[in-house]
Amino acid sequence: MNLSVQIIIFFLTAFIILKGADWFVGSAVAIAEGVGISKGLIGATIVSLATTAPELCVSSFAVLSGHSQMALGNATGSVVCNIGLFGFCVLLSTIAIKREILLAQGLIMLAAGFLLYLLSQLGVINRSGGFLLLICLAFYIWFSFKKVKERYQRKKEFALGKTFLFFILGTTLVIGGSRILVFLGVKIAASLGIPELIISASLVALGTSLPELITSLTALFKRQIEISAANIIGANIFDILLVVGASAFISPLPIEPQTKSLILPMMLLLMFLMILFGYTKKKYQRWEGMVLLLIYCVFLLFLFV
Repeated sequence: MNLSVQIIIFFLTAFIILKGADWFVGSAVAIAEGVGISKGLIGATIVSLATTAPELCVSSFAVLSGHSQMALGNATGSVVCNIGLFGFCVLLSTIAIKREILLAQGLIMLAAGFLLYLLSQLGVINRSGGFLLLICLAFYIWFSFKKVKERYQRKKEFALGKTFLFFILGTTLVIGGSRILVFLGVKIAASLGIPELIISASLVALGTSLPELITSLTALFKRQIEISAANIIGANIFDILLVVGASAFISPLPIEPQTKSLILPMMLLLMFLMILFGYTKKKYQRWEGMVLLLIYCVFLLFLFV
């Protein structure tokens, strides 16, 4: 199989993962609404968790396949990619967000990023570090439950059989597509002579970040403006605490010099700017979106240089 065919199949697989994640999100929300879970809880946990499913599957399979660099690169690269693609969304329309939501969720995101950075200074994220991240994830989910005040007054009717079928089908496409994506990512890296870390932090991360982009764009076009930013913040928290935590718990993740010097510092910078831009005027303006997108482009440039 030549390189061009591998790349075509790679993007087709990314589309399959995207479609699976879309079904997964839709069915998860329908089930949650049907049993009376609040909208705020759906947005803070289920939707963000669902859009992070590709990263979780890709990184988990990468670790199980003996490609730890790809596991960590995909998770951290996805955080950078998520904020960069959010900048693209802001270019289409100014996006408002409540300061209390930004401070609560945004500061948790930044704290998770700093915790990951501190763990990386040890040179490896071992199982203890992974367990610590998963414990923090449990506290985050508990915190989200405590913060949610809005409750549905009635349960919504939904077809349980059909909804559950799409839930299973979407999950299957995400998991199956993720295995193929890891395999192709390794093959493409070998064909181009590019380290797996770089491929995973750029090409694979972009492919697994598509659900977050589509979710944010859909929320934007449906005028559910705040969901657009909240989904990105929540997905970043899950990328760090769940994806890295679970991957490290399966097998220790060695920290490459480029992860320390480029990927993690750029991740923290974009997190800080996302919080700062949203807090100053309670909304993201187009020039701020341009800054986020340009920083992401610079990140890609330095990644390949």
